[in-house]
Amino acid sequence: MNTTATDSTKTQQIAELRMLLSAGHTVHILFEKKDGSERDAKITRNLTNIPVEKHPKNVRKTEPKFIFAFDVNKADWICFHESQLIGFSPFIGLD
Repeated sequence: MNTTATDSTKTQQIAELRMLLSAGHTVHILFEKKDGSERDAKITRNLTNIPVEKHPKNVRKTEPKFIFAFDVNKADWICFHESQLIGFSPFIGLD
């Protein structure tokens, strides 16, 4: 197995996910929870898709290897480490 290619692909996936979220898209993700189970979520950072009462109150420093986003179905903010990402699919044009 070529771990370099896998690592490179994972790095590209993370960069693409961050770009989509920064551009305001909603993205369907699958990630591994801390307990080892898998969870899927529909996430965004687009404030027009987030209830006003859930908007961030202030800007805080974030850990660079963690992804923070609003889970549309859960109606709350979630955070996961880049290494926990299994895959994603954007809802481009649907959000």
